[in-house]
Amino acid sequence: MRSYWLAGVWICALAAGLFFVFNQALLNEEPAVAAFSQLSAVEKEQEIQQVREFNGALQEEGELYDQFTKELNDRGFAPYRIRGTAYSTDHMELTIYLYDHIVNEKQETELQSLFSELIIRNGLTPERFKLTVQK
Repeated sequence: MRSYWLAGVWICALAAGLFFVFNQALLNEEPAVAAFSQLSAVEKEQEIQQVREFNGALQEEGELYDQFTKELNDRGFAPYRIRGTAYSTDHMELTIYLYDHIVNEKQETELQSLFSELIIRNGLTPERFKLTVQK
């Protein structure tokens, strides 16, 4: 009977430990969102305005998004759709949805390299951006 009790204690301790670890992982997953929620209303509005201006600058004719679109067309990846999400000026995600293409790992790496090259050429920091290719 004592061994069942001891096993129960170990299982409860293990479950509590796993809960703590996963809870910490979830809390640390979106630091930008957590930091944003702690800002005052004025600071939030300023941050949103900065993100809009930064994202707008990237979308202007001849800028990063335009350059990337031109490169995708030149390399024969059309038709495609690009979705950009700006979480902050330091955290932006771009997702490319490729239609009528079966993209292999080599092509995906090529797209990642192309995007990183364009980011650097435009004087931006690659760590600010995340590119995802959806097939």
